[in-house]
Amino acid sequence: MARSVAGVGLPRVCSRSSMASSCCWRSLRHTPAPSPPVPTTARTRVSHVVALDALHYLSLFPAMSEEQVEGMLRVFREDFAAGVRGLVEGGSPEGTDPALKDAYFEKMVAVRQPAGVRSIEGLVRWDMDAALREIRQPVTVFAIRELVTREAIERYGDRLEIVLVELGSHHFPVESPEGTAELLAGVVAAEAVPPEPTP
Repeated sequence: MARSVAGVGLPRVCSRSSMASSCCWRSLRHTPAPSPPVPTTARTRVSHVVALDALHYLSLFPAMSEEQVEGMLRVFREDFAAGVRGLVEGGSPEGTDPALKDAYFEKMVAVRQPAGVRSIEGLVRWDMDAALREIRQPVTVFAIRELVTREAIERYGDRLEIVLVELGSHHFPVESPEGTAELLAGVVAAEAVPPEPTP
């Protein structure tokens, strides 16, 4: 199941917000590293998980075999810049401004080593399917329409609410902070609506 929201995006900067004294939100970042677990404490609870991912890197999910992991890491160990360029290109719809892609590339490739390769290793060794099995809260994924594949919707549509947005690249959170606020406000407002009374 997937639905559409045109012209808005969700920013990475809103990775955690306190919506109420009894509610803690966690947004799963789209960076090349596994997202941290959603924390809970005696005074807070997580009511909703918001994710930023077009689900276009499907080869990473579920967990890879050791042979696949080593093959992926070999690319980045031998030429980190080329590997990063591939990630940027893979997350950029046709028609994305080349200057924008270059800016993202320069920022990502500047990561110090070996931290850069280790972050990639953390990603490719992460089992997203296993993580999803542990999450009991609803999960909403804001994803770029042009990057989402039918395979992604078929694989995860029964576990995730996939909301298709038409704005920018895989890095759309940075590209539209105003639209982000609108999306988050919509999710929060929906959570705040009391359920219909049972007749």
